[in-house]
Amino acid sequence: MMSYEYDDFVWPFPFGLSVRLSGNGGYSLSEAKAYFWEKYRSDIKKELKTWLNDGWEPIEAIGPSNVEVHTVKKSSLGTWDNPVSCLLGIFVIVITLGIVLLVLLLSSSEFAEAVEFRVTMKRISS
Repeated sequence: MMSYEYDDFVWPFPFGLSVRLSGNGGYSLSEAKAYFWEKYRSDIKKELKTWLNDGWEPIEAIGPSNVEVHTVKKSSLGTWDNPVSCLLGIFVIVITLGIVLLVLLLSSSEFAEAVEFRVTMKRISS
């Protein structure tokens, strides 16, 4: 009787890779996963090939469904983690007495951030 060992093949996406979800030309969640898969398919398959050459095989079909994403809300001004964003925010506050800033902060969009491509693999135990 054959026994198998299992392991997860994980390919991390570049940090900060995201697309806007729904509305105003945004993607659905499944479209976002398909986009990330199409954009990085050749890189993922190149890495996956080393696993296949070592006797591993995926236990399921590989494709966009294996892309893991997190959804995040971002304000229209983005994040305040760099000097340019902070200076822009201060400028808007001073010029408009905060009215426009308040509107921009309250308006936000949802984004899908690509995290990793993950598939469970198996091979015959030695």
